[in-house]
Amino acid sequence: MRQIVEEYGGAILAMVATVAVIVLAAALLLSPGSVVSRGIERMTDGYLGDDIQESKEEMARYASMDPVELKVCRNVHVGETMELTEFIGTVGNQTLQEVRILNAAENNWVIEDGNITFLRRGTFPVRVYGERADGNYGCSELWMSVGGKTA
Repeated sequence: MRQIVEEYGGAILAMVATVAVIVLAAALLLSPGSVVSRGIERMTDGYLGDDIQESKEEMARYASMDPVELKVCRNVHVGETMELTEFIGTVGNQTLQEVRILNAAENNWVIEDGNITFLRRGTFPVRVYGERADGNYGCSELWMSVGGKTA
């Protein structure tokens, strides 16, 4: 035992000191009201704050909301450009704050600055994300039919 302590005593002492410093730093940084705790609260918009009861109530309110059901609102044609919020809507005709197309275009459409332009005719599956102003959101797989140019 003495030989082990003589050979590895300094390394063991350094390892114990390192673990102690890491535990102390974690306790200080992750304690309620710390910089990290306030940062997490800001990033989650108050959903995961230090006040557990309020966090539980907010998460329960959010979980009780029905997801937003999305639908294609308009017929579209090749070469036509429109805002995503005009093209995608909700089943209950509620206003969407944000709409995103989640799947790749595969040269079927181009999206720039919230506008979509259709490049070819056909029927395409589209994975769409939509969010209302109250924070409720939904994600749907829709089929989009793009017709030819009209006169």
